[in-house]
Amino acid sequence: MPKTQKGYRPEAEGDELRIAGVAARYPLCAITADVTYEDTTVELGYIPKGAIILGAVIGLKTAFNSESTHTIDIGYGDSFNEIVAGFSVKQAANTYFEFESMLPIQTEDKLVKAVLTGTSTDGEARVAVLYAIPVVAWPAETSPLGTIDPGKGKDDFHTV
Repeated sequence: MPKTQKGYRPEAEGDELRIAGVAARYPLCAITADVTYEDTTVELGYIPKGAIILGAVIGLKTAFNSESTHTIDIGYGDSFNEIVAGFSVKQAANTYFEFESMLPIQTEDKLVKAVLTGTSTDGEARVAVLYAIPVVAWPAETSPLGTIDPGKGKDDFHTV
């Protein structure tokens, strides 16, 4: 019977992630920003073309003390609410994973913003949008995916 391994040992297993047999680097990425009660719009950064948005983590450092509704929307379109819509920041300080729906693979670079609606005199949150984008180094075992651009050359990278 084989031994059960606990933990990850790069010296024995290598330091790469393989997706469908293809070596992939930096598969999980995040863009982050701090948001305070004084902000109305905060730019988090760009999600690159080819990325798949997984969701957002909102860590409330201190609760926003609004008497009425106070929310954070996160997105990249006209209303900036494609990733998170109407997250109430009046909750107790804690961390929340928010995900509205399965988002399509991005066809262009998108500037992601957090938009606050409402007023408070105190409150702070850290927002992180998580996304995955497989980057495959050349040469790669291309047969499982079949979508690598063979015209890139050995020193370039291939985005799936």
